[in-house]
Amino acid sequence: MSQIEGVGTLVGYERSYQKEKNSGKSAEINIPIMSGSLTSGSNLNKELRQQYDPLWTNSKRLVEIVDERCQDRPSGYDYGDLVTVSGNLLCMDQGFLNELLKSDPVINMIAGGLDSSNPQRSPKGQRQEKSEMARLIRDFLQSLPLGIVFILIAGDNAFWFNAKREYLQIQGLDIPLKFPLSIGGRWHVTGLIDALPQDHGSAASSLEELGDKIVFPQAFTLIAQLITPLVGLFGRPSDAYGLSPVTIHREIRF
Repeated sequence: MSQIEGVGTLVGYERSYQKEKNSGKSAEINIPIMSGSLTSGSNLNKELRQQYDPLWTNSKRLVEIVDERCQDRPSGYDYGDLVTVSGNLLCMDQGFLNELLKSDPVINMIAGGLDSSNPQRSPKGQRQEKSEMARLIRDFLQSLPLGIVFILIAGDNAFWFNAKREYLQIQGLDIPLKFPLSIGGRWHVTGLIDALPQDHGSAASSLEELGDKIVFPQAFTLIAQLITPLVGLFGRPSDAYGLSPVTIHREIRF
């Protein structure tokens, strides 16, 4: 109703009552008999106030302002652009991976894709080394704040973003059981462009671009080297824009 009526979300009522008293005197004179009368009464005024949360109204107004000011925007986007993009919405809940990573078969699968740093070791020693490395990789993956990620496909462009669970008007099982990959309908997302395609590169090249006189802590360099290959697995695709969403809504029909 907040979307249909356009006044916001109704959050409460406030009723008030006010009682007003009034009195008056009236007299009639009859000759030869005189008589008089006194009249009095009261009025009860009722007032009902409704309280609205203006969040939806403000969001709707923001979308309208962005649409009005961005009609003449040239093709392509840049850092800091506030835009509204429309298209098909893909989604994935990556949170379940943290539970999946606890299983031993996942450790064996990760270890199977690793190479031993010392081929001269015995087969048993190599298996132990790869198993330890696989557990380290597993623990690192579990430390990532994996959540619900979205990709909006708008023509030839893709926009990657995520949202907090408490901000979504969907149930916990909707993703992935109700919407395993795509949420149907036409979606509109208003947000800030905060990343461009092909801008993350490799960890080594990114550090080199900052200057050859800067000495980075070893821990910083190690994390950069570990996180870069994981971006392709869990993060923003290299050809997609990064978007910080302000409003996400789908068209409805009556």
